[in-house]
Amino acid sequence: IRMGRFRANFTSGIMLAVVSIVTQLITVPVFLHQLGAELYGIWALLGIVMLVGRLGDLGLGDSLIRHVALAYEHGTENYDFRSVNAYAVTGIWFAFGSGLIAFAIIVAGTASVLSVLNIPDIYRPLATDVLPVIAFSLIIFLMSTVARAVLAGLQRLDIANYIGLIALSAQVILSVVMVLTGFGLWSLVAGALAYHGISLVALAFACWRYGRVRFWKVNRFNTKRLKQLVNMGYKLVLARLVSLGIEPLVAISISRFVGIEEVAFFEIARRAVVYLRQVIASGLNAVLPRVSHLDEVGVAGSLEVAQLNKRLTRGLLLFGLPSVVVLGVGAPWVFAIWLGDSYNQQISMIFQILLLPYFVNTLNISAYVTLIGWGYSGWVLSLTLIAALVLVFGLAVNMLNGFSLGINGIMAAYACSLIVGAVTGLLVYRSKLAARVTE
Repeated sequence: IRMGRFRANFTSGIMLAVVSIVTQLITVPVFLHQLGAELYGIWALLGIVMLVGRLGDLGLGDSLIRHVALAYEHGTENYDFRSVNAYAVTGIWFAFGSGLIAFAIIVAGTASVLSVLNIPDIYRPLATDVLPVIAFSLIIFLMSTVARAVLAGLQRLDIANYIGLIALSAQVILSVVMVLTGFGLWSLVAGALAYHGISLVALAFACWRYGRVRFWKVNRFNTKRLKQLVNMGYKLVLARLVSLGIEPLVAISISRFVGIEEVAFFEIARRAVVYLRQVIASGLNAVLPRVSHLDEVGVAGSLEVAQLNKRLTRGLLLFGLPSVVVLGVGAPWVFAIWLGDSYNQQISMIFQILLLPYFVNTLNISAYVTLIGWGYSGWVLSLTLIAALVLVFGLAVNMLNGFSLGINGIMAAYACSLIVGAVTGLLVYRSKLAARVTE
């Protein structure tokens, strides 16, 4: 992977994340004011369905990036067109099939899903109508995830990020116009559907344009390629299963033991921290193809990866720690100005509790991605399980105390899980690096 292409992929990822943050700053107060805390909390709970449904790709995203990158990186002059197309077609039609199955399960079990999410009776009819549309958008999302992974493997993650900017712009414009004209929760549903639809069409076209990938050639579906993709991805999807359960578990705990209004406060604060983290995480999506390529070089490749990670960590510490202090101190003032009449001090309090743990978690991103690129998917699963067990233990302690600390106790348990998971991940990375360079 040429470093120039790596920098373009990295920079465009950061650009996409920054624009996402700006749009959140603009739109969240509008949605919160127009919908109210309870209805916005309903949207946050229904979003859990999308989080869980993402498991339908069986980890094919990261696996496709690695396999397509290897086939393409052997040299563009000797571009393995057949292999890339076989991987791409296999991935996208498998995603379509698994998405269709997930759609059928969600629609058939709508009543059970709403019960698990603890949706209040007054909102059940609306949620019953909205849920099938969310389930349908899941199919499009899974297919667009595959197309994005293929484009990343073709070393054009920058193009994928620019497509993300276009889709995000369309989503924001549509949702804001609809919510201001009285469409309520359907405004957010339509915006999300537009985002996924535009992404899929544009990403599929870009794959054809830059890699001659023809997703419509169903006859190129290859069970052997599918096994290769799944063999790498199944542990990652198990890790994702555990990881995706963490935020929903926190949200459902808040809903059941504190109040549904607090779910909206948690979601706003968590999203603010997450989007800050994604400024770095989106750029580091470019690391996986590079680590995969350098893995073939041996010790020299491992040392180069170590130097790259060291520079990234040094930069994060240099600019991140002062930012954490400033944001933590100024959070009440910033949120009050941002949200206006919809502001509640619980939002800034939750933000302050989660800020440092998420920063520690951010320090672990490059190490986490490196472990995937090196093929240590089993360790990735173990690290995720450790974080989840810490959260469950913390929630159990809160339950034994009758949730007397309210949302503060739940946030403390969540913060501990983030820190323990990140620190353990860094230790595992250092251990594996030492073993690789002394082979």
